[in-house]
Amino acid sequence: MLSSSDGKRQATLVALGNYKNKLTWVSRDGISVSFEDGVLIATRGYSQDLMESNHENLNNLLNFSSKTRNKTYRYLNGQNEYEDIKFSCSISVKKNTTSQILDLRLKTTELTEVCKSKKNSHTNLYYLLPGTKIVLKSKQWISQNNGYIFCYNYYAFQNDLF
Repeated sequence: MLSSSDGKRQATLVALGNYKNKLTWVSRDGISVSFEDGVLIATRGYSQDLMESNHENLNNLLNFSSKTRNKTYRYLNGQNEYEDIKFSCSISVKKNTTSQILDLRLKTTELTEVCKSKKNSHTNLYYLLPGTKIVLKSKQWISQNNGYIFCYNYYAFQNDLF
């Protein structure tokens, strides 16, 4: 499930495709979001789409093996040209955080990613199943115009992880 940051807009998504740990979900009205291992990498159907993102050491983010990293978000501007925003991010991890997902209270690992560029900054939050790279829920920034989305990974519950 996907929710706007104000909670007023929500959508249930269905899996559209999965290729090399990149999973695309689509809503009934055609909005899609793509993730790589639970990290947002692209959107379609928003006013300012994240066309693609390039993550330095994405695998290290979910393994907690790095305290800093760089990433680049790519957008289309008003002239239909690419505009890249380069972010420098710091990462912190807090283990044994209690999270509410559906009617379950679970111990999770909270990963906070604080990112800054020349003009923008944002803070992404990821709640992972301890000992895994499975993102159960997250708050992730799309763009300046769209702000954050909240993602709830109910898909993770189909694999008898609990």
